Amino acid sequence: MLDTQKVYQQVGSKFEPRWFPVFMYLYEKGPTAVKDIAQGLGVTHPAVTQIANELTSNGMLATYRDTKDRRKRVLAITAQGKQVYVETEPLWRQLDRVMHDLTQAAGLDLKTLIDSLENPQIGTSTKSFLDRFLEGEINRAQSNIEIIDFTPAYAQAFSDLNRRWIEEFFEVVEADERQLNSPEESIIYPGGAVIFAKDQRTDQVLGTAALINHHDGTGELVKMAVDGPAQGRKIGRMLAEAIIERARVRGMKELYLETNSQLIPAMNLYLRLGFEAVELDPDSDFSRADVRMRMLLK
Repeated sequence: MLDTQKVYQQVGSKFEPRWFPVFMYLYEKGPTAVKDIAQGLGVTHPAVTQIANELTSNGMLATYRDTKDRRKRVLAITAQGKQVYVETEPLWRQLDRVMHDLTQAAGLDLKTLIDSLENPQIGTSTKSFLDRFLEGEINRAQSNIEIIDFTPAYAQAFSDLNRRWIEEFFEVVEADERQLNSPEESIIYPGGAVIFAKDQRTDQVLGTAALINHHDGTGELVKMAVDGPAQGRKIGRMLAEAIIERARVRGMKELYLETNSQLIPAMNLYLRLGFEAVELDPDSDFSRADVRMRMLLK
């Protein structure tokens, strides 16, 4: 990677080696949402976001409204980015030949080696290197997270965290504004709750969620958001479980939520927690919601 960086410098290119996977994915696949790029490359959402931001600041990418769904934002190669491809593609072919010659001279079948390491069935183990690393990191990270209830000092964090994720995929609507601007009046005072996941070491708020009390024996999980860099630490699950417990304490018998089918990680989390899909609410305040789920509380 370091030698490749030096090659770019030698030929006067400002392209960075770490940009290559995201750049080529978009060049080959066309306009794509960040979450789909992450899924396609098998990397984290924050990693794609960071590289996309760098490519955007260098004029090679831009964010557009999806022509098929105006509520959705996608990344796409710009005209400048396409020109970079034309200018750099011969260099990439040359780099590929050099890598091939290097591995052949060393008597190393690099692809076979990588494939064997990516296969979790190594020896008697069923866990890959990544699984082993993440398992330890997640356990250590979770031990430092505490769930706390709303205080006015965290009102801005509640608004900021939710606005970021809504604006990434959809648009903030009037119903969002009511809840984000006045969480006490719209959620807490009527018998609901707003909670946060906070890192005890840094005092940083990493996520938030809220519970609305409908006063008919039902509650609603709303406004759950996790800060991008903190995703992958099971904070969403911790928040959801805390909301479920607060619903039980308030005597609620059913808990509902509305979401969108394109938010696959969130959908999978809700299903693992025990939520089941039910009929959509025709009176919902959120047009982006195309999935409604329910959990029966014991």
